[in-house]
Amino acid sequence: MLADGKNTSLLIQGPINFANDNFSQNNTITWAMHLDKYLEYFDEIVISTYDIIRCPECGAHKDDGPCEHLDDIPQQFLNQFLTRRLGYDEGHKIFDLCKEKIKFVFSPSIPSSIEEIDGKARFVSDYLNYLTTFHYALYTMSNGFREVSNPYVIKMRSDEYYS
Repeated sequence: MLADGKNTSLLIQGPINFANDNFSQNNTITWAMHLDKYLEYFDEIVISTYDIIRCPECGAHKDDGPCEHLDDIPQQFLNQFLTRRLGYDEGHKIFDLCKEKIKFVFSPSIPSSIEEIDGKARFVSDYLNYLTTFHYALYTMSNGFREVSNPYVIKMRSDEYYS
């Protein structure tokens, strides 16, 4: 079986800031710069990221109870990115392709057992003598792989893109 778009998935793993409307300064959405090409080449795109803690629409915290907006945030974000950053008009077929091909997988966020060092939050590992978020990258990557339905997968991080 040859790897082509018919049997290859793209797994995008890492944090995504859904609340940042300034797309040019949001490093967590670098993956989306060539989303139109990814939709062309792959028949499935799985985006594995962390739970949305605070709703960008109404500001509700996930611990405050159900928020009516949370389920719509990823699709709204994609729609805004496609129109405002990539210049697609609403109604273009790319919007339907996003709904058809893109699946978001949310994993619990990095817990509160973090320390801030040099302005960067890092998880303090119980098993290692240094600070790392590697365990969480593996966790979200594993959860993303579970949702892939094709025999071949290309994995990339949310802060990178390929053209």
